[in-house]
Amino acid sequence: MPVHHPSSDLLWSVAAGQKTPAVHKIVLAHASMCSACRVQLDQLEAVGGALLEDEVGSAMSEGALDRALVATAAEHGMGTPAATPDWINSVPAAVRELAAEAARSPSHAVSKGAPSLNLMNAMAANRETIELLRIEPGKAIAAHAHDGTEYTLVLTGAFRDQRGVFAQGDLAISDARHTHRPVAEPGETCMALIATTAPLRFKGPLGLLQRVMTLGRG
Repeated sequence: MPVHHPSSDLLWSVAAGQKTPAVHKIVLAHASMCSACRVQLDQLEAVGGALLEDEVGSAMSEGALDRALVATAAEHGMGTPAATPDWINSVPAAVRELAAEAARSPSHAVSKGAPSLNLMNAMAANRETIELLRIEPGKAIAAHAHDGTEYTLVLTGAFRDQRGVFAQGDLAISDARHTHRPVAEPGETCMALIATTAPLRFKGPLGLLQRVMTLGRG
């Protein structure tokens, strides 16, 4: 049976601020759509807050807050946003802002592929990305393996892979143990937010093209 929710260890890591920005966003987005995970995350954050109250604080250097805000804006590609597409209204309200951020990112929002398969990069930090995927019913993502971990939050519709079906609100986590070919289920268009901690490794002709392009950049 597929696992549709983050583990307790992952929720604890997010509550403790130990995960990267992209993974943190994806898990919080899932919790906004899953009441059980939201309750568990709130409990873990409360425990972490109680522990922090026992810690001795350190004074911030002058201008530290301003520098942090500037660095955060640069990391997330903030600036004058592009127009938000109409289809964003089909995304659940709880995660609409995050999906819109992915769709209108001024520096990274690029449509890749046919209209039935759109992938827009919203954030890049080191080797991690957070992207918005739109795939029409019956269409598939090319088979791929993972060098890192891939976190896929289903916003609308559903997809199926070798593990089973992942529907709205589900969080599918794939790592080096998984090679899969997600296919959108019949009915509603499948839209998902995907965080990856390392590039995917595609199979077949697309994988060959990926390797050629990588060698060309070397």
